[in-house]
Amino acid sequence: MNLDEIKVTFFIECADQMVELEAGLNSIVSDGIDIDTVNSVFRAVHSVKGGAGAFELTELVNFAHIFENALDIIRCDLEQASDSRLNLLLRAADVLADIVVATRDDDDPIDCEAITAELAEAFDLSDEDEDDANDALANFQAVPISIMDLDLSSGDGGDDAFDLGEDAPTGFQIRFSPKPGLYLIGNDPQKLFRELNALGTTTITCDTEQVPLLGVMNPEENYLDWTIIIAEDKGLDGNSGEEKIREIFEWVEAECNLEVTYLSASSSADLGDNFDDFIGEDINMDIGDDDESEADAAPAEIVEVPVVEVEAEPVENAEGEAAANVVELAPKVAAEKEETSKKAAIKKPAKKINQSIRVDSERVDRLINLMGELVINEAMLAERIANTGIAVGSDVGVAMAELQSLTREIQNGVMAIRAQPVKPVFMRMSRVVREVCSATKKNAILVFDGENTEVDTTVIEGLSDPLTHMIRNAVDHGIESPEVRLAAGKPEQGTIELAAMHSSGRILIEIRDDGAGINRERVLQIGIEKGIVSPDANLSDNEIDNLIFAAGFSTAETVTDVSGRGVGMDVVRQSVQSLGGRVSINSTPGKGSVFSMSLPLTLAILDGMIVKEAKQTLVIPVSSVIETLSLREGDVTTLGNDDKVMQLRDKLIPIVDVGYELGFAQKRTDYTGGTVLVVEGEKDCIGAFVVDSIMEQQQVVIKSLESNYQRIPGIAAATILGNGNIALILDAADILSLHDGDENTNLARTG
Repeated sequence: MNLDEIKVTFFIECADQMVELEAGLNSIVSDGIDIDTVNSVFRAVHSVKGGAGAFELTELVNFAHIFENALDIIRCDLEQASDSRLNLLLRAADVLADIVVATRDDDDPIDCEAITAELAEAFDLSDEDEDDANDALANFQAVPISIMDLDLSSGDGGDDAFDLGEDAPTGFQIRFSPKPGLYLIGNDPQKLFRELNALGTTTITCDTEQVPLLGVMNPEENYLDWTIIIAEDKGLDGNSGEEKIREIFEWVEAECNLEVTYLSASSSADLGDNFDDFIGEDINMDIGDDDESEADAAPAEIVEVPVVEVEAEPVENAEGEAAANVVELAPKVAAEKEETSKKAAIKKPAKKINQSIRVDSERVDRLINLMGELVINEAMLAERIANTGIAVGSDVGVAMAELQSLTREIQNGVMAIRAQPVKPVFMRMSRVVREVCSATKKNAILVFDGENTEVDTTVIEGLSDPLTHMIRNAVDHGIESPEVRLAAGKPEQGTIELAAMHSSGRILIEIRDDGAGINRERVLQIGIEKGIVSPDANLSDNEIDNLIFAAGFSTAETVTDVSGRGVGMDVVRQSVQSLGGRVSINSTPGKGSVFSMSLPLTLAILDGMIVKEAKQTLVIPVSSVIETLSLREGDVTTLGNDDKVMQLRDKLIPIVDVGYELGFAQKRTDYTGGTVLVVEGEKDCIGAFVVDSIMEQQQVVIKSLESNYQRIPGIAAATILGNGNIALILDAADILSLHDGDENTNLARTG
């Protein structure tokens, strides 16, 4: 894989990190702050910065660094997360996303000076700390430190010194060996150590034995390893402690070697008793100038901790004498290892980490297409076997059944690959709300429900534009100004809820707001003025609401950046229809509106009921069918203007003559002997589809009519049957609405 391919992968991962960042910040704003969410947000920004640093993307690195420093202040003290700061972080997340996109597409740089200055002021991120660090480095005077001057039993080694004396506490020993890549992506061990110190008092040792002479040092290699001892003096538990420690290292786990060992009280005390013998008497760490005396040296805060694993080979001191006393620790080390092994034996099994791979979408699409062809050929083979008269229980029939079962399993697996949660596109809508609120001086919050609902990725790709228009419309036309809301007895802040759910084999997405609702008098007046409806038209409330989907319709009196251009909701309807979906409105004046989009779960394969009607072969999605039955004499009743209904248990169901509604046949006069499929439409509406007969149930491959011909009311798509003929796939909900919907379908509402 070359550098360009790696960079493409980086920007794909950046998109995932942006979703994580947006979700985390929104969670903090709506649900309150907690350290886990703050850490996930920090990791997202840190990962972006680290990856950008590897590709020398300076602009992205610099802004991510400022963003990371601001988040780090909140990480250290959650009480620092005020509302104004959180709103600023949300805006900073928007800017970071813009910089990522501009960098990916090689566009002009994003002007982020203003937001950078706001972050620096709000979080007190001055350059003084960095300047002081540079001055300190320039004036650095190394100091010789003798580790033997430290009183280990009393902990004089500083505030973080670890007591290795007789009453040594239990704790954990961590061996941390970074790989070069850890530093290349911007990670800093000091931040890890600071988080460890929150778990318990830490004693940290840096092993510098591998550091070569300056002349042969490779700046791209790492020569430093670390040993950390954490005491259980801050509530760190021996059972769950290792898990907490590993959580701190989990986001650098791939870039380091990590060992975590539990130390019992006895092993810690034994280690302290033999500490002087272990390190020898004459070891001195001289890292300074000769003219600086040991007496002038400040007390060290990092104490050298002995390594517990002891080699059998003799260790020589400065005079060349063998340090035989090191071997005396062997029995104690063996006992400690035995105890550690026992703990490991009863330790909880490690969590299984789901591995994922990134695959080009074109490869997945090709796999889906091949799957569709396999389904078609399987149907053809099944039909030919059936036409030969071979019995179902014969060897060939059994083999065919097994092939069908295997094909279905393969199909389910392939479709699952392309199923993705709607969360990423939902998260992008938070920014839309913030931008429209800023432009209109309104106050609204976006909340989510069912954002993990999965749907075919091709459907998700088409959701962004219609959702953007509908969210903008909800804020601009639905949510009132804070003053108006307060006067109406509503909260100053409006709420827009974006929800997703599965319903009757489809995905239903709703945008609900608690705004003013639709002003139907105003909508009707504009419709008449623009010639969309005639002045003498007698429209129902639902028909008036749907006028806003007419091309060029707008209630805005002035043209702004948000609305008033006559382009918007008509685009929504066209976009949704191109996906094989429908959009509807339910509004209550003064209380708010609900915009609903009903979309197919997949645009590839579905289970269909093959029916015959007026010598035509049709397919009705099985997900829409509730039950089937046959009509008998007396089952059909006429209501009003020759509207036919049938009684199904405790409710009346409108009868839909499918052949007549689609123009295939004359209207039925005799319903006796007809086959009825009770189907479900939108909003709990059901109807009784009357057809000549039901042939079979099978999987069919969806072929779009709109992309190959044009949209046809009542028809969702087409398919190729096993005999090679083309059959139309019916849109049950659309046919119910075509059946002169409101009066009839109201009879079938279950609510």
